[in-house]
Amino acid sequence: MSLSIIVPTCGRASLKRTLLSISPQLEDGDEVIVVGDGPQPQAESICAEFGPCVEYLDGVISHCYGNRQRQQGMTLATGDYLMFCDDDDVLVPNALTIVRKSASLWPGRPMLFQFIDRNGLVLWQRPIVTQGNISTAQIVFPNRPEYLGNWGDRYEGDLDFIQSTLAKWPGGESVLVWRPNILADCRKAVAA
Repeated sequence: MSLSIIVPTCGRASLKRTLLSISPQLEDGDEVIVVGDGPQPQAESICAEFGPCVEYLDGVISHCYGNRQRQQGMTLATGDYLMFCDDDDVLVPNALTIVRKSASLWPGRPMLFQFIDRNGLVLWQRPIVTQGNISTAQIVFPNRPEYLGNWGDRYEGDLDFIQSTLAKWPGGESVLVWRPNILADCRKAVAA
């Protein structure tokens, strides 16, 4: 099972810390697709340090919370499952192992994991698709383009993506697997 991890970037120096949290967990066939909000020379340079498993490309200039960059990255992804990580998120050390194990238990199902935000709040609190209960680094969906929705052009683009995807997915929201495992702890991003 291969993973495609899509990382939008606006050129923040924290991108290196994000990639350092991902790269040791990668297995053969996995890929990290970093998409710039327009040309991001610093991000391109950082990505080059990680070798061929991390690909950088200039995305469209949008200043739209990384949503258009995620959408662009999805069109290039070749992994069996899609994951998303912002350029200032930090994956926990066993995040990709957790994803692989969960995908083997619920093959072909979209999954939402937990996430700790910068203030220490654990998302999701309750298994409900709603604003304030969802964040980008929680989302793991099978790479089935015919069932994937769109990231909106607003701050809540992650919610737009999940809702529009589940509207296309056979079985809708009932197929969503809520996993009580933390994939990213963004308090680490702040502390570093």
